[in-house]
Amino acid sequence: MAALGNRVGQWLGVLRALTRWKEWYDQKLPMFLAALCYAAIIRDQGAETGAWQIVSLLVLFCLYAGFGHLVNDYADRDADRKAGKGKVIATLSEPVAIAAVLVPLAGTVAVALASVGWDTVALTVAALALSAVYSLPPLRLKTRGVAGLVASTVAQRTAPLAIAFQALHAWGIGPALMLALGSCIGLRFMVIHQLHDRENDQRAGLRTFATEHSPSGLARFASRVIFPVEIACGCLMAGAISYSAPFFIIPFVLYLAKFPILHVRGFRPVILSYGVFSDFYRMVLPIGVAVLLAADAPRFFWLVPLAVAISWQQITTRAVPLIDQLRKSPRPGTIEKTAGADIPVSPGPSNLTLDKADPYPLYARLRARGAVQHAVWPGLGPTWIITRHREALSVMLDPRFVHSAPRQADTGDPVRGFGRDMLETDPPDHTRLRRLVGKAFTRQSVDRFGGRIEQLANQILDGAEHRGSIELISEYATVIPITIITEILGIPIKNIPAFSEFMYELSLSHTVGRRDEALEKAKLRFTNRLQGLFEQRRQDPRDDLLSALVAAESDGETLSADELLGMAHLLLLAGFVTTVNLIGNAVLTLLRHPDQLALLRAEPALAESAVEEVLRFESPLELSSVRFASVDVELGDRRIPQGAAVRILIPSVNRDAERFHEPDQLDIRRNPCPHLTFGHGIHFCLGAPLARLDGRIALRTLVERSPGLRLADPGQVKWRPHPILRGLEQLPLQL
Repeated sequence: MAALGNRVGQWLGVLRALTRWKEWYDQKLPMFLAALCYAAIIRDQGAETGAWQIVSLLVLFCLYAGFGHLVNDYADRDADRKAGKGKVIATLSEPVAIAAVLVPLAGTVAVALASVGWDTVALTVAALALSAVYSLPPLRLKTRGVAGLVASTVAQRTAPLAIAFQALHAWGIGPALMLALGSCIGLRFMVIHQLHDRENDQRAGLRTFATEHSPSGLARFASRVIFPVEIACGCLMAGAISYSAPFFIIPFVLYLAKFPILHVRGFRPVILSYGVFSDFYRMVLPIGVAVLLAADAPRFFWLVPLAVAISWQQITTRAVPLIDQLRKSPRPGTIEKTAGADIPVSPGPSNLTLDKADPYPLYARLRARGAVQHAVWPGLGPTWIITRHREALSVMLDPRFVHSAPRQADTGDPVRGFGRDMLETDPPDHTRLRRLVGKAFTRQSVDRFGGRIEQLANQILDGAEHRGSIELISEYATVIPITIITEILGIPIKNIPAFSEFMYELSLSHTVGRRDEALEKAKLRFTNRLQGLFEQRRQDPRDDLLSALVAAESDGETLSADELLGMAHLLLLAGFVTTVNLIGNAVLTLLRHPDQLALLRAEPALAESAVEEVLRFESPLELSSVRFASVDVELGDRRIPQGAAVRILIPSVNRDAERFHEPDQLDIRRNPCPHLTFGHGIHFCLGAPLARLDGRIALRTLVERSPGLRLADPGQVKWRPHPILRGLEQLPLQL
């Protein structure tokens, strides 16, 4: 029975893979439906077209698209396993995987034979063969550069449209233009897909168009060649359709008008994105042509709601926000007065599922929905999330967002409940606390630790070179910052791995639903130890920061016992956790971008800008520290109620295309690099100079001493499941 259950589960997984709505329902089916409707219009004005033809062709296309995805997943099984991807085909045994691929193949051929003529059957079989040749050995056109781009474009975009026109025997200038438009769209999408998969393909040793060209070169190719032709084809296509029905040109003109209107409001289209121009062919075109066909032949009225349903995601994610933006549209980032109580508060937060290995597609979707989102963040509960750079900067500078928690606020913050510190205070208390420790963390003050950091890095690498390998996180990225911050504070640590794990667990102790009695006891022991060290420093002051804190006076005031405990804990935790993640994320990111790693080897002076770019591209923090709205605040088109918890989604704002050129590309020469990883304003991270110094020296030393640096086993790369921090749990390397 267990074996039968496993087999049933496998085939249910195959069914889910075959009907992956996001990949073909949302991206390809609208264009295919538009082609069918347009073909029906020009085929004797729809008089000879039967509903059964439309339905059978839609079924044929769905099976055809399912085969294309499954055969590609089958070809990439080994690469997906190494990269840790959870695709269904990668989890199946060889016989089941082959059978899964053959199901949509047989279904496509069967539907073609049953419903269309032999000429269309031949075209369908040729397209299926091209899909297989694109993915499978021996030709595997996917790995043939330009040939791979062309093969995929023809198989995924041009061929399905040609099948629609061939099946209905409707050819002419309009269909030819639609084929050209679909091919341009497919070519641009393939460039985007290959850029998205570039890192995995490089690790798997695959040669694709994207791995053989720089990301900036691909961006120029898309912006200077593909996109202009795509726009021209779209305009000609709209003209060809409106020749039959002039009123159709109206929505297209409105669509084009959005660009200059939004440009005035600071909108800048990103050529290498799914959104640019796609709302025309994924929304305006299918709905418009379906309406035309229904007007010409009322028996096809059912295609109008079908087109709306197919385009529904595009309507909700693009059209509705666009209408709101054009209707109200304050400039992005402005915070309006609280008078407008008519702006609705979200009736309830949305639940988010976070993929730690690659959260950026989710973040892109959140940015597309809006700058302010009300969501249930994993481990934190309901939280207001800021997803865009300009609005994030506004929150950081707006005094109406405070750090002092309202009574009984469940913040889920890792440092809350361990004594008052700078993260949970506002002026004037924040000003006083920051002044007491600020001098110890200026750039001039921390630069004197550069020699010690380099000495530690070289000592660790001396031992690792004998083995030829190193586990970067536990042996290198953790040891350096913990040693430095504990020496600065004057807190002796004998067992660094145990201390690191304890501090990490401590940072989770206040997340939602996590209460660990053993951890609470360990926390009490640690508190008692700190209290003992405080008393020692009072009796025997030393040349360290802990003694300075104990003896600190500012404007005649000393730190309270609660503030002293909170400051010591904050400096310990923040003094190494961010840096551990910075070093680990930096090394992994450079290994996944060998061109940038080679550039850093050639120009070691770029280590400083490389650290800044990694802080932007692969932030060591998922979320900022929590803030609270002291009054009702309107931000963008949302009203955040008084007392609500607000956090900035750091990796999202650091990849905002309105602030960064080519935000999804790593460029260690990027200058300026105005990321918000360390915050902004009065709460700018106090330890930023030390973290940057640790990261810069650790990264430069490792790269200089390890010319053969590479991942020991990509499958062993693990991310820590932390709701606020973004860092690796382990990163085994070969030196």
